[in-house]
Formats: sequence, C-alpha cells, structure tokens
Amino acid sequence: MRHCLGLEDEKINSEPLPIKVMENDRLTCNLPTLEESRNNCLLNLSKLPDRFKRLRNASKHVVRQSLKLRQIKKDLSAQIMKAEKSTLH
Repeated sequence: MRHCLGLEDEKINSEPLPIKVMENDRLTCNLPTLEESRNNCLLNLSKLPDRFKRLRNASKHVVRQSLKLRQIKKDLSAQIMKAEKSTLH
C-alpha cells in the first residue's frame, strides 16, 4: 500500500485516514488514554510487516506528496528564498 499526503479537497489514489483528528488547527476528537494509545500501538505493530521492524537494514516506507501539495511547497520555498534575499541586501 502506498500512502500519499494531500489537500482535503484533492482526489488522491490513497487510503484516507480512518478518522479526522484535526480541522482548522484544532483537535476534532478526544485524545485516547495512555492505555488506549499503548494498546493501539501494539495492535498496529502486530500488523506491520517484519521488514519495517528490523533495526538493521530496515525497509523504508515512503509517503508521497500530492501534486498540489508539492506545488504549494515549491511556491512557499520560492517566497522564503525571495524574502531571505531581500533581507540580505
């Protein structure tokens, strides 16, 4: 399974997150207890293929960025570079 980060309104060929946890920079759900987090972690680790759990020569899990997200990143980087150049002169 390949995973991809994208914008909310973007159609991406990727599995969506099971629940929405943030919206407008705010949490949208209650945080789990420490015990619930621990149990969830153990469950997820049990589903993870062994090749990702190795300490040596572990496989890398790549998360792609959508086209729109990459463009936003490129535009912001250009704005930052422009701002940094103007402060140096």
